[in-house]
Amino acid sequence: MIFKQYNFTEGKYDLQGDGRLVSDISYKNDSKRNKLDLYLPSIKKDKYPIVIFIHGGGFIKSDKTHHLSEILNVLQDGYAVVSLNYRLNDEVVYPENLEDCVDAINFLSQHSLDWHIDTQRIVLWGETHGGLLASQIGIQRHLSAFYRIVGVVSFYAPINLYEFHQVQINTGQLMKIGDQSADQLSFGEDNEDKLLKLLQSYDPLSDIDGTQPPFYLLHGEKDSFVPPAFSQRFADTLTRNGVPIILNFVPNGTHGIDFYDHEVYNIPIRKFINNCFIRS
Repeated sequence: MIFKQYNFTEGKYDLQGDGRLVSDISYKNDSKRNKLDLYLPSIKKDKYPIVIFIHGGGFIKSDKTHHLSEILNVLQDGYAVVSLNYRLNDEVVYPENLEDCVDAINFLSQHSLDWHIDTQRIVLWGETHGGLLASQIGIQRHLSAFYRIVGVVSFYAPINLYEFHQVQINTGQLMKIGDQSADQLSFGEDNEDKLLKLLQSYDPLSDIDGTQPPFYLLHGEKDSFVPPAFSQRFADTLTRNGVPIILNFVPNGTHGIDFYDHEVYNIPIRKFINNCFIRS
């Protein structure tokens, strides 16, 4: 496998001949953010398996072009890449952003023949809150009549929203937006007691039952924003239920460190993705 850096200039990535971009495809009409970018490989196939990237940003910020260079390396392996935007907390409250992601996958299923993509062979990849969304779909929404999730890559996801809220309070990292906390805005509840009960109800780990696809979890050992214990508990729950899991703790890694720029992290993930598609 060859690891490449795809430079982002003038609003797009230089794909170095490895593929082509179909940009800003509207997957529904609720918002200007409900758009996705589709990258199709130059390698010719009857149908392309798909890697779908879901960006992070705490439901507050970020974009479908962020941190995409590493993901685009799978174009060399003959896989399509989809990167999607979803509505943020200035427009909706959770879980409507989760539903945006599912709607995008359903849209791809409805238009699979247009782009020769194989929506029965999808790997999800997300970071931070995008990793949470990818993981939730992989845990709770992986069995569908319209698509099939065959693997999930999750980077440093706050998989337990209740505990993550407590961590942010205890470390003084809970962001304020106006007179509300980011979580009050993201989850639509100003009362702290009611917010805590709401966050407790969003626990994807309790839905792991052994039917889930393989997971690859990556986390920095010194992540002070989303503590590595979140991924350890996630991995332990998957293991107890017989779900294949690879857990990679990065020595001295902090939150948001650019794991994407390094071959040592990219190649094992591409091998994981290859294996997911081979098994499917």
